Amino acid sequence: MPTIAKSSLRLANSSSLGNEVQLSMNPAAMSALAVFGGASVGSLSPVLSNYVLQRRVARRDLINREIAERQRLYSDFISEAAVSMPMR
Repeated sequence: MPTIAKSSLRLANSSSLGNEVQLSMNPAAMSALAVFGGASVGSLSPVLSNYVLQRRVARRDLINREIAERQRLYSDFISEAAVSMPMR
C-alpha cells in the first residue's frame, strides 16, 4: 500500500458524517499532472487528426474507384447494346 505523507491527510471535522478522511493534493503534484495532461493532449491531437484525415481520404478514394468502375461497366454495356442492336 502506498504511503501518504501525514501533511496531506486531514481528518474531517467532528460535525461531518462518520470517520471520513479528506485528502488534499500537493500543489507541485497538481502542476506536474497538468503538465503531463497537456503534453498528452498536445501529442495525441495531431495523431488523431491524421487518423481521421487518412480514413476520410481512403474512403473518398474507395468511393471514387467504385464510381469509376460503375461508369466503365455502364459504358461497356451501352457499347455492347449498340453493337448487338439491329439497325433499321
